[in-house]
Amino acid sequence: MALLAASVMTGLLFLAPPDSAATTSIKQTLEGFLNQPNLKEAPATLSDRLDPLRSQPVAQVREILPATLSLLRSENPSHQEIGSIALIAIALRQDSAELLGPIIPELVTLLETHDRTHSGTALGLLALLNPKPPVSLVPYLLPRLADSKASTEKLSALSQTLLRAAPDDPAVLGAILNLLQEHPGMRADVVQMMGAAHTVNERAITFLGASLADEDANVRLMAVQAVGWQRTEVIQRFEKQLGKIAADSDEQSSTRDFASLALKQIGPR
Repeated sequence: MALLAASVMTGLLFLAPPDSAATTSIKQTLEGFLNQPNLKEAPATLSDRLDPLRSQPVAQVREILPATLSLLRSENPSHQEIGSIALIAIALRQDSAELLGPIIPELVTLLETHDRTHSGTALGLLALLNPKPPVSLVPYLLPRLADSKASTEKLSALSQTLLRAAPDDPAVLGAILNLLQEHPGMRADVVQMMGAAHTVNERAITFLGASLADEDANVRLMAVQAVGWQRTEVIQRFEKQLGKIAADSDEQSSTRDFASLALKQIGPR
């Protein structure tokens, strides 16, 4: 009988999902916080405790989502913070866009609410989704760029998410470029975002070309880096400007160096 019992236990262990214990522990932890309505602050080590969410099987992470959403819905700021930490751990997964896609409408609503009570960058969490934020985000986020009361931080977070989700969407690019007319201080950040998102339609090419000649040294630096992140055939379109920058002794050394690196990707002409 003892041998039979041992055999059954071995079989059960073999069939059990490898990370089920960790998932159960995290789920219980999050639900435990929900049962503390007067919680004052999130534990300092919470990020480490939730880090396994980045590698758990999809089916098990889905079991965590109800508690995560309940924390985000809470009026308790500490609950919201804990929910956000759990969401970040999930968003950093390589399959997070697919995993969170079905709850995008509610996530946008919840995170926008937190934007009004926290730093204004809660919606920026959506930019973390991998391999990129779903295009389904665009109709929810694009109208928010027209909010005249939105902070620069929020507008920047929205722009980053939109460019990652739809880097060559004319409506997205047009709205962001129009935004710069009222918020010119965002230009360097937007240039960097376009480079990282590999935005290369004709309007973006024109914008990057103008940014390479901008009066602001930081904008020029971001533009040179953004161009250097593109495909060879795109970099070739900026060859003359890059050569001029690389040879300009009045330009800051880091900008010259990045221009030279970009030119090396083209090779000898």
